[in-house]
Amino acid sequence: MGFPKLSSVILIITLAGLAMGAPPAEAKRAKFYTNDQLTLLFSGSRVKATGEFCSVGSGGGNFCVDFIFGTDGRLTLDYECGSRTETLKSRWWVEEDELCLDLKDSSLIEIIPPVKPDGR
Repeated sequence: MGFPKLSSVILIITLAGLAMGAPPAEAKRAKFYTNDQLTLLFSGSRVKATGEFCSVGSGGGNFCVDFIFGTDGRLTLDYECGSRTETLKSRWWVEEDELCLDLKDSSLIEIIPPVKPDGR
């Protein structure tokens, strides 16, 4: 009768020893997303972005934009820069594994500081 209990104890000690000695598993992130993955990720999503500075004429202010990605490709951007608040209706799509936003006729381009060649 004592044998089953002893074997259970040995089994538990063995499994615990193996688990503690095993190296931790590493999760690797995919380098790039596919068109389908990006579409699934953004379709119907709402994303909020904030920044410390935006340019409004000669002044500046905190920047906040709310991206609303419609399931049908519609894009709504509610953004504010300092005391300036606007809404932009546009479109989004995925092409060649990249998320694309149509902002060419938007005043949003005027208030976001340009990106330097080093990405900052």
